[in-house]
Amino acid sequence: MGKLLNVIFILGLFGTQTLQAQNSPVFSHFYANPFQFNPSFIANHGYAEANLFYRKQWMGIENSPSTAALNVQAPFGRNVSLGFTAYNEKAILLSTNSALATFGYRVRLGHEHHVNFGLSAGMGFNNFNFAALENTTDPALQNIVQNNGFLNGQFGINYQRKNFAIGFALPKIFQSHPNTAESFNAIKFDEFKSKFGSASYTFRMKDVSIMPLAIYRALDTNQDQWEGAVVATFKSLFWVGASYRTEYGLTGMIGVNIKGKLRLGYAYEHPTGDIAQVANGSHEIYMGARVGKRNREEEIVAKEKHDAALAAKHEKDKEHAEALAMEKELKEKERIAAERAASIKKDTAHHESVIVAPIVEQKKEEEKITAPENNPPIKGEIKPENTPEKITADPGSAYYVVLGVFKHERNARRKIAIIKNKGMQPSIFFEELRGLHFVHTFSSPTKEEAMVELNKVRQNPKFADAWIYFK
Repeated sequence: MGKLLNVIFILGLFGTQTLQAQNSPVFSHFYANPFQFNPSFIANHGYAEANLFYRKQWMGIENSPSTAALNVQAPFGRNVSLGFTAYNEKAILLSTNSALATFGYRVRLGHEHHVNFGLSAGMGFNNFNFAALENTTDPALQNIVQNNGFLNGQFGINYQRKNFAIGFALPKIFQSHPNTAESFNAIKFDEFKSKFGSASYTFRMKDVSIMPLAIYRALDTNQDQWEGAVVATFKSLFWVGASYRTEYGLTGMIGVNIKGKLRLGYAYEHPTGDIAQVANGSHEIYMGARVGKRNREEEIVAKEKHDAALAAKHEKDKEHAEALAMEKELKEKERIAAERAASIKKDTAHHESVIVAPIVEQKKEEEKITAPENNPPIKGEIKPENTPEKITADPGSAYYVVLGVFKHERNARRKIAIIKNKGMQPSIFFEELRGLHFVHTFSSPTKEEAMVELNKVRQNPKFADAWIYFK
């Protein structure tokens, strides 16, 4: 009977938490493995890992609660993660075993910026140890079910941006009570009675990072817990921390990270309030192991850098190709311009060579015309002053059929008069560069047309010395 009284005393002291064994277990190592508290933190470190927890509460009390938990989690693909959780709780005479499978999905909003979702589902089993009681016929135990099972489910979401993280979870989606058959059989949704929230920010310095965090737990409608903690990590090798949980007390934490592969941690909770009068502190041991070498987040960052480098190289190659194309186009334009200039120079040189002899002859003729004794009146000659032709000072580029070149305008006009007497309609243009007056009968932009006209003019023996000049 004494053991039964002890059971009733502890149940009365710790109330609903003991009877609601299928709640998510309470551990102090949120820092080391938040997935145990919120399924959306699955594979939060980016690699596959396994974590083991063991917590013994209130040392000094016989049959005091103890909890053991194991979880395995791994990333698959770019955004999906899968995990498995199992735990065992023993509280007085009630033992609960539960197992859940977890699906997680990450929505990436940018580098180190994402929203994560996690959903867990599984089964749990309760066992009430009647064999430990001396008197199992006590009326207080008549409605207790020795063995039963229950549906277990959890949901979580968290938002992370660089060093900041905030999360919310429903650690018990379904409502069921293990102590009676009637309440157990009526499975209902928990209606958000059990809740878990967390917020943290990591301040990173050269060799030290400090993470303050706040945690809120609502265990059904009977108990709210607030917890504040600070954890400092030195050179990623070991950590120390402390927290305070309302109605339970202070907790100190220490841990070591061995080569990034194995994490070992210990936490001691010093009770305060009423519990301190009947119980000593609680001990918690944590061990986490990294499985494999693959780190999804590091691979994604490396791929993003690789893709950025390829994009930059592609852009650079594109700019280089465009520069080469522009250079080639420029060279081609320069080549065409050079060929055109050479062609013009060749044509000009040809025409200049053609013009030399006629100019010499025309100068002799001009001297002959200019000398008074050699200028007898020409029969039927039209006087120069009556010639209406206008001298073109700046003719356009063309091929001209030239009949005479003169330095003095009056001689050019005399030539015009002579040509008109032969039935032709000549014109004059003045080339300022040479200071010469050109008497011509035809002009054309094409050399072919000028050659045709030249042949016609040369059919007259008087103009057999006609020639083409390109201006």
